[in-house]
Amino acid sequence: HFYTIVRGVDERPVVADRPHKSISAETTFERDLHDLDALVGELEPLARQVEERLEKAGFSARAVVVKVKYEDFRTVTRRRT
Repeated sequence: HFYTIVRGVDERPVVADRPHKSISAETTFERDLHDLDALVGELEPLARQVEERLEKAGFSARAVVVKVKYEDFRTVTRRRT
């Protein structure tokens, strides 16, 4: 079983109707942001999107994660419970 799974062979049907484990919002900027104030200004609308999605789904957040991907594709994440 594992021999085929690690090679990408999996005949099980895809089940798309399971509950979401996370709610998120993300964006890719046309140009890299180097100014902290500009970055914070872009973060607020994303946080509002997540807030609206949480409210619509009737959920509250247990943790907040911020992920930043740099131009060299290095990724930094920070989580606060």
